[in-house]
Amino acid sequence: MTIINYSDLENLREKYKDKKIVYCGGVFDITHAGHVIFLKIAGNMEMS
Repeated sequence: MTIINYSDLENLREKYKDKKIVYCGGVFDITHAGHVIFLKIAGNMEMS
C-alpha cells in the first residue's frame, strides 16, 4: 500500500505525465473480489 501526501501530487503528476492517475477513497483492510472490481472500473475511468 502506498500513502501519498497531498503536497507530493504535483511531483507525481510530472513523474507519471504519460500515465493515468486515479484516486480511490475507501478502506481496503481486507481485499476481496469486490475491491478488485471497483479498482479495475476506477482505472478505466477518464476525467473530462
